[in-house]
Amino acid sequence: MSTKTGPQRYPGASRANWYQDDFGGDAMQVNVVVLHTTEGRSLPGYGGGTSAPNLTAVPDLGAKKLKWYQHFDVETSSRALVNLGGGVETNTLNVCQVELVGTCDPKTHTKWKNSGDAHVYWPEAPEWALLGVARFLAWMHEEHGVPLSGPRAWPAYPSSYANGGGQRMSGAKWEGFKGVCGHMHVPENCVHPDTPILCGDLTWRRAGDLQVGDEIVSFDEETVKIGNANGGRRYRRGTVTRNEPGTKDSYRITTTEGEVVASADHPWLVRFPHANRGPRIAWVASKDLDPLKHRIVSIGRPWVPEDTRVAGWMAGVLDADGHAFAGGRHGAREEAGRVTAAATAATSTSVANNPKDFTPRPERLLPVAARMWEGAAVGETTGDTAVLQVEHIGLQPIASLSTDTHTYVADGLLCHNTHGDPGAIDFARLLKHAKSDLDLGDDGDEPEETKPEQTKPKVPAFPGRKYFRAGASNEHVLRLGKQLVKRGFGDHYKVGPSKTWGEADRLNVRDFQKSRPELRGDADGHPGPLTWRLLFS
Repeated sequence: MSTKTGPQRYPGASRANWYQDDFGGDAMQVNVVVLHTTEGRSLPGYGGGTSAPNLTAVPDLGAKKLKWYQHFDVETSSRALVNLGGGVETNTLNVCQVELVGTCDPKTHTKWKNSGDAHVYWPEAPEWALLGVARFLAWMHEEHGVPLSGPRAWPAYPSSYANGGGQRMSGAKWEGFKGVCGHMHVPENCVHPDTPILCGDLTWRRAGDLQVGDEIVSFDEETVKIGNANGGRRYRRGTVTRNEPGTKDSYRITTTEGEVVASADHPWLVRFPHANRGPRIAWVASKDLDPLKHRIVSIGRPWVPEDTRVAGWMAGVLDADGHAFAGGRHGAREEAGRVTAAATAATSTSVANNPKDFTPRPERLLPVAARMWEGAAVGETTGDTAVLQVEHIGLQPIASLSTDTHTYVADGLLCHNTHGDPGAIDFARLLKHAKSDLDLGDDGDEPEETKPEQTKPKVPAFPGRKYFRAGASNEHVLRLGKQLVKRGFGDHYKVGPSKTWGEADRLNVRDFQKSRPELRGDADGHPGPLTWRLLFS
């Protein structure tokens, strides 16, 4: 288990919406910041804290500044539950999540603009908003060593959805990533390759076997409007746009209907049956599911087409004169007699108990079967299943599945698969402002694989001030001491540098700072990003 080090509260951030006391998370060593957009104009309720990030930045448009709200410590995973015992620690427990209130969607931007609703459109964010985010990134770099670097590709929404801009990291690259990125760069939420996915022809196929272009049963990502009324979520046809194998930190979720394995961040559509306030239905990640609070929206266990004489006969009856209408009505026009009587006797019991128990395959009728479910209201036609247990099982094989509707049905459970925020935010300008805030140049810690060929030794990334405090003992202190000696500033060591930070280290750092005109005004003996950069240059 990791141990939190360094300052945990961002200076000036409000704790009016603090959730850590109610939803404790895991301690971690942060080296990644992930930026999101809320797609709203005010501070979200986050389901009372069940889906809250570490911090939220709310634009104060009148004052032209960001107001920060902190919901969890910087080095506490922003999840609803304490990590379950017996889990495997992985590199996914290293992320500080930050939500930026506003939108990255040009359609939403146009809608709000036309209706006079003031907001921040982050791809065209004003300078004061970018400066506010940059100051936070500079603080994370200085105090926690998060590199001021990240992906070069920040495609505009909606092409950023479903990896349309080719920006999403592979699982292996994500595991080794350190720096700042967007939600759209994180590998897709995904399920185990053996998980059955409901296809458009109402059969179930392994997630790992689906191909780009395959049609699936999907549903609205968010509630839709029908006229002036809230129409809820509706079932839709969807298409697979991407499916790649990989491995991700995963959880085994046990419900009253069975088990499913999915990545830690895979969102499920969940009902809150005992909610007294806030939403009664929301997206909840696998790692945040709570057996005491959550029921996953479910159409029931996957079914298998019946291969019996009676089922084949009934399929023929339906193909001969069957019909299907919107709203779930279906049947066949047959005169009363031997056929109708036999059909009724064969099917009445099983259909009364569970319509899915009787599954003939009328080949002529099936192509229009979508009329029976497409457009049906999820809330009116779909039940739910209780979460019984959530078990952390470490790295598992996954099918990294994307769909054009961003949703699908996995093992009978309704879920989400991808994300595209924060869109084309001006990342280069963010980094420029953050480095300027720290008096750093533009040759910071950009990953080697994204930089031109290096012509001079690379300065090691600054690990953060937290590693150079009284009583600290780590490899960074030893590395600093050796470099001080190499540069001729080791006079205060009696034996030599060690892993433990002490007064001799501070005095040697102070001597080095006094030797540099850039640092003379701040020669306190405590290394910061600029001292580190100059010492190792």
